[in-house]
Amino acid sequence: MPISQCRCGYGPRRGNRLCGLCVIGTRVKGEREQNAVDFADLCKRGVLAAGDVLESCYAGVTAKATVTEDHRIRLANGEIFDSPSGAFRRARMLETGEDKQVNGWTVWKVADGRTLNELR
Repeated sequence: MPISQCRCGYGPRRGNRLCGLCVIGTRVKGEREQNAVDFADLCKRGVLAAGDVLESCYAGVTAKATVTEDHRIRLANGEIFDSPSGAFRRARMLETGEDKQVNGWTVWKVADGRTLNELR
């Protein structure tokens, strides 16, 4: 089978198969590019629904949030966020005073214990 350049431009491919650097046709680079699914996408696909509860116990922070009708995250204090990371960062700041970045995809969990990252 002939070897040619993959459409990502970085690796070889054989026939119609993508190279090892490609995942679902997307070059593996950063997490966002790799997963290519944002929070609203999970809701639009029916993975999450309005009213679903998200919980997190991470780094001494216990936080709770709900999914809104417009595919966003509402913290217990009513603040609304588009991203899981932004929502957890604010929840952490409210509880501890620390303003630190955390990957919200890995710290927020749904009722069955799976993380948002696992739902992507």
